[in-house]
Amino acid sequence: MFELPKSRFFIMALMLWAFTSLTALAQGVVREVRGQVTISTGKGAPIPAVVNSTVALGQTVTTGPNSLVIIRFPDATVVALEQNTSFTVREYNYDEKQPSAMAALFGLAQGAMRTLTGRINQNNREAVRIATPVATMGIRGSDVMTLHLTVTNTTTTAVTQGTLTVTPVAGGGATVTVTVGQATATVGLTQTQFIALQQALTGMGALPGLNLVAVANAAVSVTGAQGAAAGGIGGAAGAAAAAAAAAVAAAAGGSSQNNPVTVTTGTTGTR
Repeated sequence: MFELPKSRFFIMALMLWAFTSLTALAQGVVREVRGQVTISTGKGAPIPAVVNSTVALGQTVTTGPNSLVIIRFPDATVVALEQNTSFTVREYNYDEKQPSAMAALFGLAQGAMRTLTGRINQNNREAVRIATPVATMGIRGSDVMTLHLTVTNTTTTAVTQGTLTVTPVAGGGATVTVTVGQATATVGLTQTQFIALQQALTGMGALPGLNLVAVANAAVSVTGAQGAAAGGIGGAAGAAAAAAAAAVAAAAGGSSQNNPVTVTTGTTGTR
């Protein structure tokens, strides 16, 4: 029987281990991309993101002006990023054999993102978290939007399905629970306050109008045809966003704002 030299066998085993490790780090897959979107690791040079690019643990995705990207994770969690956004995968642990250990932590340094959670938080309702410079959000279920503006150091949230908790980073403010049709603003080191839903949605650009369910249900293949995620970014995204905002506001019935305050949330720039 032919036997490989031990040295060659060792090299092949090492290559297989390295390939497996790199594959494990490829947590997210870019499903749709528009405009200027890059992926970077640490201080390394950013590379352009294209459909089927992978987003690994510790990598940062940055969108330029008039740009948007949708990323799908193995558990069917979907993240959509608006223009002028900086997003980092800080933690992602998905293992169906150990559901209690599953967790994800996404960092939002600036800009707007929408998160549709998948299987990772079915057993642990706050397994998916979003951290901004001023607050940490625990997503209890399933469709939320988050905006952080560096110019005002303000984090805004809006919930269209499920609930989330908002905890100021400084620790001086109490944790607030946000439910369907509600929105909040956390300004600098102050406490989180409820604001009008429509006010929060004005800063989310095209995010409310995206069909992320279609992306979540689509099979992921890093070798598949580009643009395989049907129903994502449409040409009428702006009109759809306005319609979605009106629908959510109507469902809220105007009764979801508690102690409304005036906070300028700004916008990432609606196209």
